[in-house]
Amino acid sequence: MKFGVLGTGGIAGKVLTVGIRRSGNTVLAIGSRSIESATAFAKKFAIPKAYGSYQELLDDPEIEAVYLALPSALHKEWTLKAAKANKHILCEKPVAPYASDVIEMMEACKAAGVVFLDGTFFKHHPRNAEIRNLVVSGDLGEVTSVFSQFGTDARDMPADAIRNDPAME
Repeated sequence: MKFGVLGTGGIAGKVLTVGIRRSGNTVLAIGSRSIESATAFAKKFAIPKAYGSYQELLDDPEIEAVYLALPSALHKEWTLKAAKANKHILCEKPVAPYASDVIEMMEACKAAGVVFLDGTFFKHHPRNAEIRNLVVSGDLGEVTSVFSQFGTDARDMPADAIRNDPAME
């Protein structure tokens, strides 16, 4: 499958080399908010096409699927646009801040006839089975809410990185 990558952050480089390319797919294009960033990323990872906007990448008829390596606040918008452009979608985690957003995203993909996959790689971790067993057993009582947090070491992230913008939360 011919992929386009939306976003040039660190996770994009890791996933395209470890996941997308190793599974026999081709990364054909990179889209960024600036052509300079896209061009530098394309050169570093030997990607043939670089676009200075996400929409330009979606408009490329050769792209069959997109990997959304964007801040989570942008996932819904670009999933809906990618589905409308008939592109299959691999969306980085977390998919969206609200379950209603995820449902809307999945419904849009279903209506467009495209596949939507999330990048959750912990789904089959043994701890999740144990958590499920605890909940089902009733030992915890009635579970009415869950709070979960995922962290990462961002000390090497540039101060002007988009992920440091509070509006992207």
